[in-house]
Amino acid sequence: TSCPINCIRAEVNDLALVAVEKENELGFTPFVGGSIGYPPVLAEPLNIFIPLNNTLEFTKAVVEVYNQYGFRERKSISRFKWLLKQLGTEKIKELIQEYMNKSFQTFDSFCLNLSWRDHDTLVREKNYGLYSLTVPTFTGLLSVYQFKEIINISERYSNEIRVSPSQKLIIPHIPEEELGKVKVELRKINLDPDQPPIKYMIRGCPSDFCGKAVKSSKDSGYSLINYLEEELGEEFKKLKIWIAISGCPNSCAQHTIADIGLQNVVIKKDGQSIPCFNIYVRGKNSKLSQLLLKNIPEDLAKDVVRDILKSFIKSGYESFNEFAEELLRGGYTYDGRAS
Repeated sequence: TSCPINCIRAEVNDLALVAVEKENELGFTPFVGGSIGYPPVLAEPLNIFIPLNNTLEFTKAVVEVYNQYGFRERKSISRFKWLLKQLGTEKIKELIQEYMNKSFQTFDSFCLNLSWRDHDTLVREKNYGLYSLTVPTFTGLLSVYQFKEIINISERYSNEIRVSPSQKLIIPHIPEEELGKVKVELRKINLDPDQPPIKYMIRGCPSDFCGKAVKSSKDSGYSLINYLEEELGEEFKKLKIWIAISGCPNSCAQHTIADIGLQNVVIKKDGQSIPCFNIYVRGKNSKLSQLLLKNIPEDLAKDVVRDILKSFIKSGYESFNEFAEELLRGGYTYDGRAS
């Protein structure tokens, strides 16, 4: 990534290359071993500088080191994070340099600003007078008709549609004088781009065909956001909070790093299977979300999220993450959980 606001959350990946400059030379500094599936961990810096012309060779070396030393006994321990835990960053770095038959300059990754932010829905491009507009495909749901219309719109300006890390489509290279026209066309297909931030930020995953999911997280997310909009009224429009709903602990919707994360679980009670949610929140002291409530029945979960947001609105905190830190310290409870 070369994004100054770290919109892809580089540290949650097995291998992340962050663009940097050292002594007037462009290159990357790598992070390895990140994962948001259970247990979630952030990638660790190797604190080295990779010149641009060595980037592909370095990436291949990381893959080869994992291929040779990675675990294959069980799928549950097959991620790079487990190899990093066993060998440590210095040994990993040594093996990579051994494979490449070269050493790298050091780079102090501590100097990097890797705070997490998201881009505005309308971004001015480097080319004067052109803009990129994000299409609000909530939780990634999109009909064939809507997609065809988006293609028709984008083809007027380029042969390109981009996909954001948050399940949204981006139409680039729109002239400033055309923005109003594009917004009108999107509204006609029920994709009004002038939406509250919380509606843009919600994510739901996986798709309906995933065998690990209890039910469609996309449908749950769509239902939840509409319920919150109805319950919270005008306050809803002011909220800039990331909600993510995953169908299992693998965290494909990234609930383990969201401001509010919901994970589908199933519990047994009186011989019956009850679909529930575990609810996570992310405080100000960690990029990883922490478990707040377990086994909240599916039909009550939306009320819990509503109550959390209402409490935040009344709290006086400007940042939800500061408020969430108080929730985590205070042992937030809810009487409606299944067990």
